[in-house]
Amino acid sequence: MSKINQRQNSIIHLLKTPESSFRILFELAPVALVEGVWSTSFQVLRANPAALSLFGAASGAQFASSFNAVLTKIPRKVLLELLSARVKRDLFEAEMRLPTLRRGFVYVFMRLAYMPLQHAGPQHVILAFHDITGRKRRETLLKRLSQVDGLTQALNQRTILQRLDEELSRARRYQLDLSCIIFDLDNFKKVNDTFGHLWGDKCLKRAAQALRDGLRKTDIVGRYGGDEFLVILPETKADQATIPVQRFLNSYEACAVIKRQDKEIKTSFSIGISSFPAAGVESARDLIKAADEALYLSKTSGGNRYHLYSPSIAM
Repeated sequence: MSKINQRQNSIIHLLKTPESSFRILFELAPVALVEGVWSTSFQVLRANPAALSLFGAASGAQFASSFNAVLTKIPRKVLLELLSARVKRDLFEAEMRLPTLRRGFVYVFMRLAYMPLQHAGPQHVILAFHDITGRKRRETLLKRLSQVDGLTQALNQRTILQRLDEELSRARRYQLDLSCIIFDLDNFKKVNDTFGHLWGDKCLKRAAQALRDGLRKTDIVGRYGGDEFLVILPETKADQATIPVQRFLNSYEACAVIKRQDKEIKTSFSIGISSFPAAGVESARDLIKAADEALYLSKTSGGNRYHLYSPSIAM
């Protein structure tokens, strides 16, 4: 009898035993499976090759000694639901992000199951992990694409207005300050008319990058429309907002000039600043209206400057 036939007969013999069948399926499963006893902590009995690969373990021994540290990274709310399901022997499923043993991370769909074998005790369980990292990355990319302006990579109008609503609600709830700034690019129409829309697009991209580089990391930048950008400064009074704004105006000088052949156009920004809390400011629309009125004063005063909103300048 050939060795291949002997092996086939051996496998057939094993499959006649329920436990042997389970062990073979456990080892060959493409899904990461971890068998263990879960009392006060999780004691790994065995992990299949897919589990070792998913979590980056070099051996079963390394996996067994490190797996409890992985479980501690399950979000607390999810972990409590998982422990409750285990006590009640209920089914449990959840998506989560977990660390690997190689200092990376994976997104997984985890399912709690119970050993089907007759001699298995109530604490004898199997954890199944489906790798959904690729799907999560695609979802993250699609979400970003839906929130970001394709040209400038700033937040798009819908998203920046949503963020303004959220920050205003937070400021009102926790009695925090909030500033709203509109930046309008001076001479943008002249750039378009003189050099064409391709150069106008380059000008907008350069301006958006300058805003991201020149403002604080906590400030939220979005393209409000056309050549206007809306910036949200959380927990910032109006007079405090003038500091990063002035710093930005100074730094923008370095990239303000658009040159092509023998022609050049100097761009700059007209800026309007509004804040909350302030008289007559109750909504995001009020904040934008106030900033727009201050912006109009900057524009009509020659541009390349900012103004703070006050009721005296209301149009």
